[in-house]
Amino acid sequence: MAIKNIKDFEANNEDISINVFGYDGNQIVGPYYLTPKRRNHHINLMLLHEGDKFHYILIMDMSRLLRSQLTAHKGRSIICDGCIQSFTTEAVYEKYEKECVGVVTDMPKEGENIIRFKNYHKKKRVLFVVYADAECILVDWNPENLNTNTVTMSYYWLTCSKTSEVYFTVPSLSWDAMFLCTGVELELFTDINMYSFCKTGIRGGLTQCSNANSKHTADYDPSKSEVNIYYLDVNNLYGKAMTQCLPQKGF
Repeated sequence: MAIKNIKDFEANNEDISINVFGYDGNQIVGPYYLTPKRRNHHINLMLLHEGDKFHYILIMDMSRLLRSQLTAHKGRSIICDGCIQSFTTEAVYEKYEKECVGVVTDMPKEGENIIRFKNYHKKKRVLFVVYADAECILVDWNPENLNTNTVTMSYYWLTCSKTSEVYFTVPSLSWDAMFLCTGVELELFTDINMYSFCKTGIRGGLTQCSNANSKHTADYDPSKSEVNIYYLDVNNLYGKAMTQCLPQKGF
C-alpha cells in the first residue's frame, strides 16, 4: 500500500491510526505520514525501500529504536511519535503532547548552538553609493545647494546573484546583513522544554468580557460595587515592541 493510500485505509478502519517513518543514512526520519487523529489502536511503521521495492516494518518500541539517535540518556526515554522528540518522564511528555503540532524539531547540541555571521566569502566592497530616494538624505531641499550636498558612506555589500556562493532570497540576505552590521551572536535553545515553554506562551491578543454595573446604565444596582468597562485603543503597540531589546543568550 502506498503512503498516499494510508488516509483511505484509516477512513475504512475507524479504530486504527498509523504513523509512517523512514530510514535514511543510518537514521530514522519522518514521519512520512502523520495521522490526523490518534485512535485506540495506534501503529507506528517504518518504510524501507530499495529501488522499486518497498516494505513496511512494525515498530514495537519507539524508545529502543530512537533513544541512541536522539539523546545520550541511558535510561528509558519517552518518544513523541509526532515530532521525534525524547523525554525522560511521562509527566513532561504528557504536557508536551497537548501542544505537539507534528513538526519535527531538531534541537542543536550544547556548544553548537551559537549563530553569528560566518559568510565572509559573500562580502564585496562597494566603491560608490547611489540614493534613489532623496528623502533619506534628510537635508533642506534647495535647488541652489543640491549639487554641493554630499553624503558619503563606507560599508560592505552582501552579493546576491545566481551562483551557489551568494544569496537566493531577500530574507536570507537580510538575515546575514543583520549579523554583519550588529555583530550579535544569538544563542539557540538546546532544551525542548524551554522551546515548548516559549512556543505555548505566544498569544495573539488578550480579550476579557465583564459585566458592568455603571450608574449610567438602566440596570444599575446601587447595592453592588460600581463597575465600568473601558475601551482602550493604544496606538502603535507593534512599533513599541520593536523598539525593545530582545534577549540574546543566557537562557
